[in-house]
Order: sequence, then structure tokens, then C-alpha cells
Amino acid sequence: MKQFIVKFVVVAVGLGASLTAQNCEAADHDLRVGSFQGNWCGLPARFDIQQKIGNTWKFKGKIWIKATGQYDKIEIEQFADNSLRIVRFLAGEHNGKHQTLSTHRPETLLKNGHKTVNYRAKQGYGIGTNNLGHLLVTIGY
Repeated sequence: MKQFIVKFVVVAVGLGASLTAQNCEAADHDLRVGSFQGNWCGLPARFDIQQKIGNTWKFKGKIWIKATGQYDKIEIEQFADNSLRIVRFLAGEHNGKHQTLSTHRPETLLKNGHKTVNYRAKQGYGIGTNNLGHLLVTIGY
């Protein structure tokens, strides 16, 4: 069975998430503009978060999936409870379709000496999203 798994691994402080409640300063679990490695549907991927939209918690960017060569647009919305909705706009054979992943609010774990933010998948829609997984964000180096 295929699992719909998204994994973010932050390779430098300040690129994906950090660890406290949202406020006027960057805080834990707050998404930011930057590029970082991870995976999408079990395949290695690079997330290029290119723009925060105004004074909202919405972001635009692209995801590059090395194995398929796809470089698709994504939009991410972060909610007050720090849960996420990620929409990938497909190109190529499935042009015009999209995949959507909604997560539960995150939990912070300690994994291999690094803080890890675990987002359990709540719901997925679109091609390849039949079985859900989770999104992991590793904080620090």
C-alpha cells in the first residue's frame, strides 16, 4: 500500500519551523520563506517556500520531486492551532489537478537529539492520497 507521507527536514535554523506559540515574532511551528529538503508521497523533495502572502499565514512556493523531475506550485496555509493545509498543483500528465493534505495540530518530539515537529495527517484529497501518513519537521542542525 502506498502512503501519502510528507516529510520536511529543516537543515538550518529559521527555514521551516521553530518551537513556541504564534506571536509577532517567529515562533515554534511557524512556517517561513526558505528552501529545505523533505519528501512528498514517499519521494525525496525540495520545498521552496518563496513568499508569505501579506500579513497572513499563507505561503506560496514550489516543490521539486527529484525522482519524477516535477517542479509544481504549492500553497500552504497555517492555522491558529499550527495545523497546516498544503495544496500541490500538479503539472504534466495530471495538469490542472491537485493534491491536498490537511494536518492535525503538531506535536513536538525529541528524535536523535533534535527537536522534531510531527504533523499527523487529518485528510488528503487527490491522486495518490488514499492512505495518509504524516509530516515531520526537524528543528536545528
